[in-house]
Amino acid sequence: MDLNKQGASDRSLQKNAVKAIALGVALGFFVASLMTFLDWYENPSGIFHGDHGTNWVFVRDTFASWFAPVAVPASIFTLSGVLLFAWAKRRK
Repeated sequence: MDLNKQGASDRSLQKNAVKAIALGVALGFFVASLMTFLDWYENPSGIFHGDHGTNWVFVRDTFASWFAPVAVPASIFTLSGVLLFAWAKRRK
């Protein structure tokens, strides 16, 4: 393969890898936000809000408990797809 084409291909792979990771993080943010809102709205045992207002510690903890477990695997999954596609494309 020509070195110029190889460099362009590597830059394209890097851009797509960054996009894949960003997609995983965005998916994690969306799911965490949705689940946090639903928990706040349902308000089990009155821990999220009450007469005193919103308990932001529980809101933050709920968001964090959803964000990392969704964003990390989603980023790994999308990045794996990008790398697998790039590998298959180079084999041709």
